[in-house]
Amino acid sequence: MKPTTARDLLALVVAGAVVGWLLPALAYGSVASLRGYAPALALLLTALVLAIARVVSNQRSGRSRGKAMHPLQIARAAALGKAASAAGALLVGFYGGFFGWTFPRR
Repeated sequence: MKPTTARDLLALVVAGAVVGWLLPALAYGSVASLRGYAPALALLLTALVLAIARVVSNQRSGRSRGKAMHPLQIARAAALGKAASAAGALLVGFYGGFFGWTFPRR
């Protein structure tokens, strides 16, 4: 597995931006309108997910500090980091494209 390059991430940002621009442009009429409670619901769900993640990470971090990690665990962490950087680049591009389409139409 090779390191993720900036060129790869930039390509993912551009691809996400294209999708983020085209998706609302093609399907804007069929998108449900957001109600006033949607931001509060999103905040509540985010808080719930973060609370669960904290409990799980606290349970996992109970191992002794001097014990070495298993090599497979290290490889999984590296693969997760690579996937997270790609997903983050796609989301940044998508939200940027969506913002670029909606901001002039406010």
